Amino acid sequence: MTSTARSARVSRRAALGLGVGALAVGGVAVVADLAGAPAGPLGANSTALYGMRSSTGNTYAALPGRAGRIDVYRPPGQGPFPVLVWNAGSGWRSDRGYSDGADVARGLVPHGYAVAAFSVRSSKQGTFPAQVEDATAAVRWVRRNASGLQLDAGRVAVAGSSSGGWNALMAGLTGGQDLDREQVPPPGREVPDGGHAIPEEDRVQAIVDFFGPTDFLTMNRQMLPGACADYNRANRLKHCHLDDRSTKSDMLGVPVLASGGLTRLASPIAHVRPDSPPLLVVHGRKDVTVPWGQSLELYRAAEAAGLRTAFYSVAEGGHDLGMMTAKTRSAEVLRSGVPASAVHATISWSAVASFLDAVLPR
Repeated sequence: MTSTARSARVSRRAALGLGVGALAVGGVAVVADLAGAPAGPLGANSTALYGMRSSTGNTYAALPGRAGRIDVYRPPGQGPFPVLVWNAGSGWRSDRGYSDGADVARGLVPHGYAVAAFSVRSSKQGTFPAQVEDATAAVRWVRRNASGLQLDAGRVAVAGSSSGGWNALMAGLTGGQDLDREQVPPPGREVPDGGHAIPEEDRVQAIVDFFGPTDFLTMNRQMLPGACADYNRANRLKHCHLDDRSTKSDMLGVPVLASGGLTRLASPIAHVRPDSPPLLVVHGRKDVTVPWGQSLELYRAAEAAGLRTAFYSVAEGGHDLGMMTAKTRSAEVLRSGVPASAVHATISWSAVASFLDAVLPR
């Protein structure tokens, strides 16, 4: 560890007692990541919030509606701070994936982490792989603007919940590469020989997935007893996650079961490789929307690939982030390739920070 990196790591923890000031960004220009994207005001709407500094309403790409927005929350102090690039899920129905960024930051900023919460296109605004391209563009924006925001470009994790967890997984595992829906590879050939050639600026150093779908074709049979019937009634479907009108079909732009291999290409489980980033997975056993088995399947694939990985199986957890602050949040924890100090007996933002502390470069 260099003296600079060591000092930055110490300052992350020590800076929490400092006063909150305005976010100074040094006039760094926003880099547009998609064709025609305008440069937005980096650092505009900079405010102090919950003992942290925030820069909201930034634009990482010119996209429809609220897609393309990114809000940055940082600890006080000089940094550079490791950063969690975050996307909230909505079944790909919303373009407001930045909406709970402040809540996530309230959990992680006390542990010295910045949070960059971003939105992607909804399934009405774009179909696969649009959302993966957006998530990758958000990571790229964070890295290109890291210096002005006092972020550590070498310590970037991507994360999300539900469909946002899927966005994070697909961006982290593929970097948006080799996802051409016009040239879908045969089953088992989703990853080219040698892996996805992810550009360095699009690579992340860790992935954190909260109850995201990982294998669309196995979801129905993993649902809790009665959960598919309830899901059908709530969403006016007949065949649960495999329905032609399910959120998965909407995101793919074709029915899940009639996609000609696109469904498998869009499943994170198909992209886990030995060179994939370290992976933290969190899922509640009482989830009636995305079955718990999706995360177990992902963890087993990560373990088999030799990744540094951990899986928090939360006994009382459902399909929301309430488990992060609930009084009852005990978890069974599976881990592979990470030390015991990297995991806790209960799930919390502190536990997430401990995992990231253990796996991010130092």
